[in-house]
Amino acid sequence: MRAMDLKKSWKLNRIFLVCAAVCMAISIFGPYWWFVYSVDALVYLCVGFVLLFIGLTVGGFPVTEAGKNLPERSFSVGKGTKYFCLVLSFLSLCAFIVETANFIRYYGASFSFLGGAFYEYADEGRTFLDQVLLSVMQLGTVSYLVLRAGNTEIGKAANLLLVVGFWGIGAFALLQGSRFPVAVTFILFYVVEKRNRTSLANKVRHIPLGKKLLIVTLLILLLVAFLQLMDTKVVVNSPLTQYEIFPGDQGLKPFWYELYIATNGAIKPLYNMCDYLGEAPFVFSALWQLFPLQDCYPLSSTLRPLAKFLNAAGISIIADPGAINETANQIARYTSFQWTLLLEYGKVGGLLASFVYGFAMAKIERHAHCNFACRVLYPCLIPMVAFAPIYFFNVGRLDWVVLESLFILLVLWLFSRGKYVSSSISSEANGVEDGGH
Repeated sequence: MRAMDLKKSWKLNRIFLVCAAVCMAISIFGPYWWFVYSVDALVYLCVGFVLLFIGLTVGGFPVTEAGKNLPERSFSVGKGTKYFCLVLSFLSLCAFIVETANFIRYYGASFSFLGGAFYEYADEGRTFLDQVLLSVMQLGTVSYLVLRAGNTEIGKAANLLLVVGFWGIGAFALLQGSRFPVAVTFILFYVVEKRNRTSLANKVRHIPLGKKLLIVTLLILLLVAFLQLMDTKVVVNSPLTQYEIFPGDQGLKPFWYELYIATNGAIKPLYNMCDYLGEAPFVFSALWQLFPLQDCYPLSSTLRPLAKFLNAAGISIIADPGAINETANQIARYTSFQWTLLLEYGKVGGLLASFVYGFAMAKIERHAHCNFACRVLYPCLIPMVAFAPIYFFNVGRLDWVVLESLFILLVLWLFSRGKYVSSSISSEANGVEDGGH
């Protein structure tokens, strides 16, 4: 397999810059106007964005002379690792079936596919066993990332199991009416398949026309489903009555109001999309003004999975993110990555964290073509920075994916004594063989 080539076209700093520019353009030129509760907050937010971008850029620079020319490597996982990951995919598929049955049984006749966001199940109906099943379901993503990161030859049936296990978490999110995990699943699949030139993405041209039409039809249906979720998410407010914190702090601009009336509300999903993508700076300014920071809660969201487990066990070393600033959390609006860093580290620490987090992600990106663990984790960073202008880095449960990936890699390393994967210098670098990695 040819070594990873995404580092040229998928630079994290460029992705963040483009996505931030798009969100800013929607904030300024989109359908809505918003009331600015605090100009200081907007200035602070802009500084945080700039520092994250600087971190994503500077982190890609070599630290030492030897680091200027990192070798391009290809990786190959052993048979034991392959079978272990396929077992994880099977367990993930089983967890999806059981959890889906529990979910539908909880709602009974009131359940309607694409009928809205069924968050009562997450808040009240989900037991500890359901939490475990959801974590097991996430292992399908981990298995997919590990095997696709290695030059792993698997049969058609095994490949089907791998892909179906991967899509389980996205399918369950679609049932629940949660949009971010669906979008993250799409992004991960596209990025990984584009990187792996010998996997599904490269075989598209060999697929019969009938199957291609079926795939295109399914993609269109999924797109329609995603837009439907955008429409059913806002149950109380329509674009004509939409507001952020208090009635009157948001409204449609005259042209967009007339367009909405002229189309009889047919473009409501587009307006909802613009609301989600453009609201972050103004919600940030509202929370800054209305809910001033009292305390800091280090790592509460960065290590959210660990924090939840520790607090469930009665160990409160890290604060439970669900209990932090509960009043602000009930607003259920998007505030960008910077609000969460502000809660974790304070005003000064939050800005420093923006740079540090960006720097760390860029280091993983830089070593993704020569270090197996970085290669596994790197695809997760793309949706993280893509959604950073409106959401924290744990978007779509990516924090769970990263934590479980590191845990699985550690288990593989311990049981194989570091030999679970081998690497070799890619053909562009004369194909020099290397040992376990």
